[in-house]
Amino acid sequence: MTFNFVPSDSPPNAGDGESLGNSSLQARLGERLVTIVAVTLAVLFVTTIAVLMGLD
Repeated sequence: MTFNFVPSDSPPNAGDGESLGNSSLQARLGERLVTIVAVTLAVLFVTTIAVLMGLD
């Protein structure tokens, strides 16, 4: 099985509209998930530093 990650030069077919919408929705959900994880890790990092500085 091979995967083609290079976008084709041809426009999507009319029948591909539903799959195109689903893929863009999945991409947006993936971006949101990555953003949520990054923000959560940043908050945990800052909170940990603040707590450690407060222990002195």
